[in-house]
Amino acid sequence: DHVVLLYGGGLGDPNQHSHVDLPLALVGGTSQKQGRHLQFPEAPLANLLLAMLDKVGVTVDRHGNSTGRLDLEPLSGV
Repeated sequence: DHVVLLYGGGLGDPNQHSHVDLPLALVGGTSQKQGRHLQFPEAPLANLLLAMLDKVGVTVDRHGNSTGRLDLEPLSGV
């Protein structure tokens, strides 16, 4: 599998136009541990995008309002 797909909405609460608690699904990629539910409180979406770029071999320092990369393996023993 050489596909990584990010699917979801850009608004956590459309009535408030809130960018918090976005409903996202990240699927695919052979290096990802599958079947997990991860939560990253107060992390900008750009941090996830940086981590995804790393997974596909593209290294950049920043993207948008990123503050760093998300650790996509925090539950590696689960």
